[in-house]
Amino acid sequence: VIKDLDQPRRQVFIEALIFEVQLSNDLSIGSSSHGGYPVDGGGSIVLGGVQTSTLKSLDLTSLAAATGLIGGLVGAPLANSQTLLGKSIPSYGLLFQALANQANTNILSAPHIIAINNEKTEFSVGNNIPYKGGLSFGGFGLPAGGAQSLPGSIGQNIQREKLNLVLNITPHISSDDVVRLDVEHETKDIGEKDAELGPTWTERKLKTQVVVHDQQSVVIGGLIQERDIYSVNKVPLLGDIPILGYLFKYSTKSKKKTNLLILITPYIIKDQLDLQAIRERKQREYQEFTRSFSTLDTKYDARMDYRRKRGMLEEINRAIQSVEDDVAYQAQFNRRVQVLEGAVDYGPNDSDDDAPAPAPVPAVLPVPAKVDPKKGK
Repeated sequence: VIKDLDQPRRQVFIEALIFEVQLSNDLSIGSSSHGGYPVDGGGSIVLGGVQTSTLKSLDLTSLAAATGLIGGLVGAPLANSQTLLGKSIPSYGLLFQALANQANTNILSAPHIIAINNEKTEFSVGNNIPYKGGLSFGGFGLPAGGAQSLPGSIGQNIQREKLNLVLNITPHISSDDVVRLDVEHETKDIGEKDAELGPTWTERKLKTQVVVHDQQSVVIGGLIQERDIYSVNKVPLLGDIPILGYLFKYSTKSKKKTNLLILITPYIIKDQLDLQAIRERKQREYQEFTRSFSTLDTKYDARMDYRRKRGMLEEINRAIQSVEDDVAYQAQFNRRVQVLEGAVDYGPNDSDDDAPAPAPVPAVLPVPAKVDPKKGK
């Protein structure tokens, strides 16, 4: 009973593939305009159209951050505008902008981990990003993670957010090589940055159980999302006029598509040969990856002493080595044998002085002469 219970715990190698494709298409087109004239008493009257954060005819410095096709007309500075509003304003201005933006994002994450049967395993990787959480007034609090603010001063409140990919898996292996997986997956990515509120991030969570055979891939989750956003800033009535209405409005159209797919594949590890095969496969994948992005030689071969190996393969290796050693010894012996050429003379036998000496016999090897048993030993 103890021998049956004293067995190594089974393991499973788990691969997860997370495919995410994001497509976005944005189009912005519009104009910004105004007009003004001075009045008696040193004042001015200014009438303006649409003024956006990126396109302002009243403030020409906004053109420094504008992108795309930009053009327009600007008049001379309005009289007394510096005194009225604190900055110089053109007497009239008409600016227009057209911008198209396309972005395609393809994200592939492939976390993999080895888990022991009935044991929870956690895999986590990611970044810790700082962001401005607000203002801190001296004497009323200290910013978390930032410099301390002095009394009567204002400091930045720096906070941090973890953007990690977390994969928790608990495998349950049955006797017929069927695996039940308890999967918990969480992904956080940085999203668009709001000009007033700061950075944003997306979060995806998945918690499920799945039953799958050995080396069988299964889809455990997915998401297909499509968003169409259309916004317009316009002057009432004037912005609704066909064609001419573009002089009194600024419109933005955005279209985004997201396709997310999560797959998982378990590989039951039965012996050390399975671990060796996994290591070699991952090593080949690493070499292919580094070869694509680098010219450095990253080949790594682990040193292995086969004399200390055990098992059927090692017995075969030892048998082959023994045969090779025998062949080497035989070849060395053949090189030491000397071939004798010519005739070899043998003198008379000492035991029989009357017996005539045998005739010379040519020989290649030193073979003893035949002796007649009737004449002597």
